[in-house]
Amino acid sequence: WQHMLGIEKIGVNDDFFELGGDSLKGMNLVNHLEKKLGEAFHVEALFDTSTIGDLAVYIQEHYPRAAARMLGRESEAAPKDGGKVTPEKTAELRGLTPTLAPRRGEAGPKNPPAIFALAPPRSGTTLLRVMLAGHRQLFAPPELFLLSYNTMDERKAAFPGVESFWLEGALLAVMRLRDCSLEEARAVVADFENRQAPVKAFYAQLQEWAGDRTLVDKTPGYAYDLATLQRAEQDFDQPFYIHLTRHPYGMIQSYEEAKMDLLIRRRFDRELSFTGREMAEMIWTLCHENIRAFLKNVPDSRKIHISFESLVTEPKATLEGVCDKLGLPFDANMLEPYQEKRERMTEGVHEGSKMLGDMKFHQRASVDAAVADRWKQAYAEDFLSAETLTLANAFGYGPIARAEPDSKRLLAQMDQLPDGEVDALLREMLSKQ
Repeated sequence: WQHMLGIEKIGVNDDFFELGGDSLKGMNLVNHLEKKLGEAFHVEALFDTSTIGDLAVYIQEHYPRAAARMLGRESEAAPKDGGKVTPEKTAELRGLTPTLAPRRGEAGPKNPPAIFALAPPRSGTTLLRVMLAGHRQLFAPPELFLLSYNTMDERKAAFPGVESFWLEGALLAVMRLRDCSLEEARAVVADFENRQAPVKAFYAQLQEWAGDRTLVDKTPGYAYDLATLQRAEQDFDQPFYIHLTRHPYGMIQSYEEAKMDLLIRRRFDRELSFTGREMAEMIWTLCHENIRAFLKNVPDSRKIHISFESLVTEPKATLEGVCDKLGLPFDANMLEPYQEKRERMTEGVHEGSKMLGDMKFHQRASVDAAVADRWKQAYAEDFLSAETLTLANAFGYGPIARAEPDSKRLLAQMDQLPDGEVDALLREMLSKQ
């Protein structure tokens, strides 16, 4: 805090923002915290824990292992993996999920075609978006958070204060389309907000500025609500949908690593009866149920299903299939998602701010096929509910494959080992049993 604020004497009960801290300094502090913790930390938490004392309590509660490591002692906190998802918990989450309100007045003529990438959060949509952004005939900005609202002022009101960070995708889109500054982009968006302009009109403006490029909107939050998905059919002429799936365990692990439940609990602003892991599973299930119900009535010519696993293990073949379905020539530039940061909009709107989407995106330099099965190192036993398993099987995902120990091989090795190494091999056998 002394370094970030340039103040020598700070008390544990002094407020970060009263000492001169702001959103940008807060983001720099969060970047520093993430390096110290070795885990994701959301800037929103700083607004709830704006004193050193409150922040210390928050870190000990939500980052017990990192806190213990920093204090040089063993962690006494057991991981809160949670129990089993039940119909009652699922019903509770459904009841908390907001739905798009009916539109007032006539919608008017439909907008030109657009592409929507549909998936739950932490399913690889950022990688897909950035890949698509490499195609010269597509314009794929970060999360726009548009379709879920009727008017631009309604959208603004949904993300007050620090949460306005989630609205930066539209600002970045305007900045790239108009080649303008952040201040100019803010003025453009503010004009739509002040006029209480329909979200549909803002979409149309982006599409006009994009010219010959087709707009791609990847906002995972759309899949929370069936009415939001249906709005795409109402407002766009012949829209196209990319349904992206990821193994539920892969999504859940990514969700837990990103501490997404802390963000969502903050949005609900109430006590919830389920853990972060249970929340991740229910979100995976609810989102895919909505997407499947919606796409059931969409012609095959306007939709495609791809998996995150194929996107990282067979990126060329997967993207060729997407381009073929879209009627576009394949662009090899899509296979280099970590290039052209400015053009692909993988940076924040200003220096020091984070990109929207996958906060770990820049930790890699190329597409990593090993990410597809990384969850297998985290979960050794099935814990999914019957509802989730049924849906996962429909997508071709089976339960965890448990490797049985090869006892004969181990016993044969033991005969050849010095006595001192036998204990280690026995421990290996027992751990696998």
